Amino acid sequence: MERYYFPFEKVKKDSNVIIYAAGNVGSQFVQTAEKTGYCNIVCALDRNFSDKTNFPVPVFPPGKVLELTDDEYDHIIIAVNSQKLALNIKNNLLTLGAADKKIITLCGEVIDTPCFNREIITADDGDEILKIAIVSWGGLGDHLMATLLIKCAKKMLPDNLQIDLYVSLTRLFEVMPFIDNVRSPANFRPDNEYDVVMSGGNFFCIDKVSLEKVKRFSPLLYHYYEDMILHFDKVFSYRDSSSSARFLQYCRLLGKNRVEQCNIHGILPFDRYSPTYLQFPPQALSVLSDNGLTANSFITVCTVVNVDYKNSPKLYPVEYFDKLCEMIRRVYPGVLIVRIGESDEDGALNNVDLNLCGRTTLFELCALLKHSVLHIGCEGGLIHLKHFLNGKSCCIFGATVPEIYGYDENINFRSDEPKNCAFGCEHVNHDWTNSGCMLNFNSQYPPCTTALKPETVYAGISGFLDRLPKYSYRLSALIGEDEICRLFKPGADIALVCRRGENFLNACGDGGGSVTVYGDNPADMPLKARFEYGYVYNIPANDNKYDIVLNFTLQDEANPRYALGELLRITKPSGITAVWIYDSGKFGDTLEICGVSFKAFDCKTGLMLITKTLLTGD
Repeated sequence: MERYYFPFEKVKKDSNVIIYAAGNVGSQFVQTAEKTGYCNIVCALDRNFSDKTNFPVPVFPPGKVLELTDDEYDHIIIAVNSQKLALNIKNNLLTLGAADKKIITLCGEVIDTPCFNREIITADDGDEILKIAIVSWGGLGDHLMATLLIKCAKKMLPDNLQIDLYVSLTRLFEVMPFIDNVRSPANFRPDNEYDVVMSGGNFFCIDKVSLEKVKRFSPLLYHYYEDMILHFDKVFSYRDSSSSARFLQYCRLLGKNRVEQCNIHGILPFDRYSPTYLQFPPQALSVLSDNGLTANSFITVCTVVNVDYKNSPKLYPVEYFDKLCEMIRRVYPGVLIVRIGESDEDGALNNVDLNLCGRTTLFELCALLKHSVLHIGCEGGLIHLKHFLNGKSCCIFGATVPEIYGYDENINFRSDEPKNCAFGCEHVNHDWTNSGCMLNFNSQYPPCTTALKPETVYAGISGFLDRLPKYSYRLSALIGEDEICRLFKPGADIALVCRRGENFLNACGDGGGSVTVYGDNPADMPLKARFEYGYVYNIPANDNKYDIVLNFTLQDEANPRYALGELLRITKPSGITAVWIYDSGKFGDTLEICGVSFKAFDCKTGLMLITKTLLTGD
């Protein structure tokens, strides 16, 4: 039987709806409305109403419209699969006095491709390892979102869960401690190796699942997979070229954003505010010193979203980017502007200080984004990468919208001119990423971005730059290990970064303080602390979050300067950053961090305490 797509995008949520035509299409629409609870089906209309006694809602003749008041229904959906017939029905309804604006003329869109040949395994093989494969399609942003699901699952079952990620950018994900194996999607074979197989881009579908085995390992995961099967089968029914558009609409209805799409019903314990994770080798930080970016604050700018998409409806005019850079340089000469990305073939930026397009590795790109005070670009992979690096972006939206793809910490811009699409044009057609504007095919850039003038964007950026906080750092003491308890204050927010420090945790754990351990193995988590996957060069926490930040591995790091800078970033003003020093002479005469030089101690071993202070005034 053919299946038909319910016109969610044309129907208001919680509205009263009349279905015209009590046939196969109309029956499916009634079932969809009931299963989703999206709208209320008042009744159906059909010329052959007397033969429709088994229809799921009451069926009346078309003349019933004459008896209904204007506030008794919001829409009439013409549920037939013939455009000619639909237009004839509409004319008849208009003759009967129905309001034109309430009639939805629909040539039923057939969903003719099965979602997948899902394999549901009812037996449990008894193996003590639950093996999951996630095949991630799409771009960089899609891959990053998949890691949130993986990280959550791995925290739940650290010792008994194997998760393999099949993804195009293998190098970026090979260093993540919660992913067991990273392979190319081209190498994926649907065999019996895995207990669960998930695949997707914007959303994930279950291709294979051993429900009984999942249930044995985790009732919560079992509920999650059971729900995924249910809502895709009952709401979406099929996975085809239009399924991303339907899923996007479903996200809007539920008030979810891109981060939450793979956990859309909120069953697993993560949401849009959950900590991220991204790691890069510390050697990549040399890109900063090699290009003179250690002494100055700098902004990164990227003008493209994908080198393969020359006509993306996300793009912002290059000349607008250049004008924006010119205004920033004129008012903030001390802030360098660095152009990044795969290519600058879309046009020259004359007002940047450094052009590194095509001259960095992926990890060096991470290092640049991590340490820029702001990233400016169109919504795309680098905006999401900056979020996973715990930084701030100025994001320009075109085809996509901030409600789905925006982050609270960012400066988000989308033109609100009346001529622009209310909800963007993502997934309107099959080639939306490279088809330009659906309403203006002759323009290189869509009207929704060209309407957003550089002066408007600059106003938001200048407001941010004017409010950039400045801090001073003071080396307050060097204490011994037996004096750790001196640091603890009742109710303090405490972070232990990269393992060790058990004595510290024992000292502070009973005093009501909140302790978060950032490391790479939740199985090693002390009982009195909360665990998060973390990396000393990129700690997944907001600026100025903790009263006390403790680290016992600074001298073992390849680049202690940047590691200490990250520890200081998450320390509150008036808070203390405490790092263990076992040989102060290793730093030479001085240790320079954040523009401040700390003199080395004669004492060889102890906790070096640094106090952070917010500077006020000019």
